[in-house]
Amino acid sequence: MKLIQRLSLPIFIASIAMLTACEMAIPPFGPTDRPDQPVVILPAEPLTDTIGWNVPAEALTVAQAREICADLASGTTTDKEYYVMGYVKKLHPTYHESGVKDFGNATFYMENINGKNSQNDFLAFQVFGPNGTKINDPNAVAIGDFVVVYGKLTNFNGTYETVGKAAAHIWKSTNPLLAPAKPEPVEVTIFEQNLGTKDAIDTFIVANIAGDAQWQFKYHTTNRRTEINAANNEDWLITPALDLTQMSEASLNFKYKFSVAIPAEFQNQYTIVVSKDFDGNPANIATATWVEIKGFSYETTAYAESGVLNLPAEMIGHKCHIAWKYKTADTAHTWALKDVIVKAMTKVD
Repeated sequence: MKLIQRLSLPIFIASIAMLTACEMAIPPFGPTDRPDQPVVILPAEPLTDTIGWNVPAEALTVAQAREICADLASGTTTDKEYYVMGYVKKLHPTYHESGVKDFGNATFYMENINGKNSQNDFLAFQVFGPNGTKINDPNAVAIGDFVVVYGKLTNFNGTYETVGKAAAHIWKSTNPLLAPAKPEPVEVTIFEQNLGTKDAIDTFIVANIAGDAQWQFKYHTTNRRTEINAANNEDWLITPALDLTQMSEASLNFKYKFSVAIPAEFQNQYTIVVSKDFDGNPANIATATWVEIKGFSYETTAYAESGVLNLPAEMIGHKCHIAWKYKTADTAHTWALKDVIVKAMTKVD
């Protein structure tokens, strides 16, 4: 009987060790193997198939975060920030709802295995949402969510947690209320030139196709502009390449005037065109495909803005050139330009 009792204790200890080893041997998270992390506690199936995103390879488990905190003296924090992954075990009864309501941060306990209710949990304390944004709904963190938090770790009088006061944040979560907001398109200036100096006009391509005149800088006291006036001439003033590859729309605006209101029969002599296949070489103007931009007034005899002229849709997603084309016969009038600006809206995938 004593022999059986003596044998039972080692067998019992060995059994416990085998069970612990089985829990630790669960395959690693997602598609990445991390053999340097011996404590592996997540489900056997690749969780990325369920949550739809990858966890940083350096992310700690709750157990590993606790080990780091255990090595800290009480009241001290880590020098670096860490990713910590796990499941939401419970919401803090005191700090969670009031923190979301008053400060936009959440407080909850994390565990290694969903629903295990182990005592070895980790406190995500006063954490903001993704990208440091405020959380505006207590339900944005719920029991069973899989979350990854990011921030410095601390040992707060024996409680292992993230540093509080929103110093940490939720990097990602399976909770749909914490899905990152779709970025908004932003208006950007693609090109801007006042055409009021010789250096300014030199940023353009000035091409004389026929006749003796060409677009040139002129000034009289404060009236600084680029203009042309010549009969039987064809001249182009072309912007450098405008990069619209990451844009969803684009528009042109500029100041201008004519020396007289242009009669309808002459309006096709003063046009604005745009091309996505012009290569910047004036010798290839004729072989490029040019699309006319319409919408500005031919009645303007005092400087005024053209108004917003939308670039054709086929130019979006390409690099293009805008040109002021001056092509006259026996009758010619002055066309003066100032303050060219091209704006665009960024593309949002």
